[in-house]
Order: sequence, then structure tokens, then C-alpha cells
Amino acid sequence: MYEAPSPKGRECPFLGRYEISGGLNAEDVGKALAASRPGSENNQDKPSIPCNPPGKQYLTIGCNSPDTMEFQSECGTKTVAAYTCYGHWKNEITGVNYVISTPQGRSATNSRRYCFIMSQVNGMAQQMLHIASVMESCHPHPLGRLHWAFNITHQGLCSSESSSAIVTGIPVLVLFAALLAAIVNRR
Repeated sequence: MYEAPSPKGRECPFLGRYEISGGLNAEDVGKALAASRPGSENNQDKPSIPCNPPGKQYLTIGCNSPDTMEFQSECGTKTVAAYTCYGHWKNEITGVNYVISTPQGRSATNSRRYCFIMSQVNGMAQQMLHIASVMESCHPHPLGRLHWAFNITHQGLCSSESSSAIVTGIPVLVLFAALLAAIVNRR
């Protein structure tokens, strides 16, 4: 059986490091993203040992690789989930940005596809981020059964350890709308 080569990742937009601050604790972030990890569709995920206290959570975009977004936990200093960006575009009229990605650790031909939808809120430095698994297209208003909301604060560039001290104070509201039941079916 011939299998087509996997597409190459492309640079993700909004490079930098963001601290997740409020709304969810480390254990909840892990639960929210667990379905994107390899083996989750077969219930092979092993529950992680919760940290006490939970520690800080981060979203890093383009820090380890330009085509990678990672949700990281200070607890155990580990990556909770990582995604490869495959393309992005912006609707110039609405200002909405779309990013197509897949979870890392799976082949691109046998993987959920996620649409990260990012938009400005009232022209301020706030953004909304919706994440939904998609089958064929990336819709501006994904329908979701599960929602998580929390704030993230831009910490600056990810090039140095001292970047956490350079807090720019840009709060960003992040909404996770994951349609975990919609898995791309292979024929």
C-alpha cells in the first residue's frame, strides 16, 4: 500500500511565550488537551500524577521549532500537548486569523486536524482563540460541546530564560472549543 508523504509544517503566527493565568489549573489543562495526544482515541492515555501546587502553564509558539505550538506545564517541566502548524491565513475584513494544525506524534494522514481561530476583541490587545477539530474546512464559528476558558499573558520572545521577566502585560482571553468527537476518518 502506498502512503503519501506527510506535508511539511509551516511557521506558526504569533511567535512568543504566553503564560496561562486563571480559569484552569495544570490538571485541567492536561485534561483539556489529553485527547490530542497519541493513543487517546484508544483510551491509552495514562493519567498523569497531579502536582501540588499545580505550577504555571504556558503556551509557546515557535520556541522549539518555528512550526510548533506547545502547551507546557511548569509542573514537571513537560509539554502537555504540541501541534504542528500547516498553514494560516487572515480574513482582512474581520481581522480573524486561522491556523490549521495537527497534534504531534501522529502521522498527518491518520490525525485529527485542528483549526485555531484567533481574533481581536474590540480592537484591543485581547484575542480570542477557538480550537476545534475539523474534518474538511475551518469555519469562523466552530460548534463545540466542550469549552474551556482562561487568560494568557504575553511574556515576550522565547529566545532566553529572562524573557519571563519582560512581561508586556497583554492579557489574552483564550477559549478552547474542542469537538473531540469529530475525528477525521480514513477511507
